[in-house]
Amino acid sequence: MASTYFSANALLEQRRTREASTDPVLVVHLGQREDARELVTFNISNVGAGAALKVQLNVDKPHDEADEDLKRNYLHNIFAPREPFAVLLQGQSIEFNFALGWHLLGQDTSGTVDPNRPLKPLSPFLARISYEDLTGAEYNGEFVIDVRAMRGLGSHKSPQMRIASALETIAKRK
Repeated sequence: MASTYFSANALLEQRRTREASTDPVLVVHLGQREDARELVTFNISNVGAGAALKVQLNVDKPHDEADEDLKRNYLHNIFAPREPFAVLLQGQSIEFNFALGWHLLGQDTSGTVDPNRPLKPLSPFLARISYEDLTGAEYNGEFVIDVRAMRGLGSHKSPQMRIASALETIAKRK
């Protein structure tokens, strides 16, 4: 009886390990572009071990943003409804150019905002994602996105962009 018990447990553990090695795991997060570090991106990344199918993203607009939409200067409206993505492969990401960091964090440099009423940081908002694995099993996730986590990250040029700028300067001199 003990042998049967341990054999059954071993088989269940093997099944869980096999399933975990093929399950997609999607996360929603903010990031920065390597070539334009001042740009905040909105990303869906597959950090799991398998492909995700029928990836549906729904992003709730922050509750206190009704009158400040135009001042944020969103580059891509991530809050708009969209069709599902057919597939997101293992180790891949979908990246949207969201907005410039200072527009999201409340530091407007364009002069279009009333100085007596400066922008506040964008309020946290909810992103919901649903998807399927290759066997048709459904997964759901909810992520609270807070742009204040991006505060303090550098917006300096990457070494590759500094090299490109230096090469452009050299080319102009000739």
